[in-house]
Amino acid sequence: MRAKTSMQINGSAKSTPLVSLRYAEVESKIREEAAQPLTYAEEYQPGATVAALDIFREDSKLKSYHGDYVDAILTSKGLNDPDVQKISHGMSDEVCDALQTLLHGEGTGTPAERLNGYIELSGSQKLIQTNGTLQQILQDPSSSLKVINQSQGNSRVDIFELLESAVKPKAGEAGTLSSTGERLAKEVGLDSGSPDFDMKELRQRLADRVADVIDHSPLIAAEQKHHSELVSSLRDKGVLMVTSAGNNADELDRVRSDGLKVSDNFDDDLTSVGPKMIVGALDTSKAEDQIAFFSSRYSAVNLLAPGVGVETTLGSVTGTSFAAPQVAAQAERIRRQHPDWTVDQVEAETRKQFTPTDGFNILS
Repeated sequence: MRAKTSMQINGSAKSTPLVSLRYAEVESKIREEAAQPLTYAEEYQPGATVAALDIFREDSKLKSYHGDYVDAILTSKGLNDPDVQKISHGMSDEVCDALQTLLHGEGTGTPAERLNGYIELSGSQKLIQTNGTLQQILQDPSSSLKVINQSQGNSRVDIFELLESAVKPKAGEAGTLSSTGERLAKEVGLDSGSPDFDMKELRQRLADRVADVIDHSPLIAAEQKHHSELVSSLRDKGVLMVTSAGNNADELDRVRSDGLKVSDNFDDDLTSVGPKMIVGALDTSKAEDQIAFFSSRYSAVNLLAPGVGVETTLGSVTGTSFAAPQVAAQAERIRRQHPDWTVDQVEAETRKQFTPTDGFNILS
């Protein structure tokens, strides 16, 4: 598993009705949230050298969240609790609901503008939030961080899955499509009431729309450029960033096995840009180590770490989310052993401890 953008699918879980917002209002909420001071899980660790950007439980008595497993891996690999700065990094209910109004509401703007806006802001939300966090870390003169781990991301196939779920009827609702689905079908040029209506064609047109919006979005391109610049600036200050590749290879296969045509970049993580270590999952349970069936394999993925049945103090977990912190912890151990080394030297030595990949193949 990997932390993805957290969204309700068929509207808000709250009983209050959604007040439909305009695109600009939703973007403003996302940016306002990204500019808020950093929120630390548990307590601020002034001397921490490793940051984990993730979603953490607020009480140890509660069920473990995604970030708690990431933290358990970091601390099981030679780091102590004070070494790790846990930075809460999830979408608030307010922003989640605001995004939903674009998809499920009928407010200002044409249906095309609202659907396109939902796709674009769903694709850019994690970038905008992460850029806000990295900017604050970069500008903090007291920061002692040397490694940042982020096991979160978002891809075209993630957004497509949200649309797939949105067009399905709610529990107990009659018909082939939900009310949102009927509206989306009309927007992409299909008559859901026609005897010739084809669900596969609706899915194909939604996949095409996701690809078109993401691929041609000036907003996403600008945020990716800014992200690359921030990662480079942090690197210049001696901070290495490690992120997970994503778990969408099997979803990409599912989409294609259903007969849909999508590009090879459909499962690329939109945050996988810039000079960072992007970690996929290695399956060591086989006779010969191989890339885990779910691990996304786009060209930016440059390293593999064990990601199937990873044992932690909280239980066994699987996913690229839990491969990445193994790399982050190793990088920090190497940095401590060689405090005079540059980030490039630390990264090069860290790579020797794991399995190199070109995204698709394990390299010798």
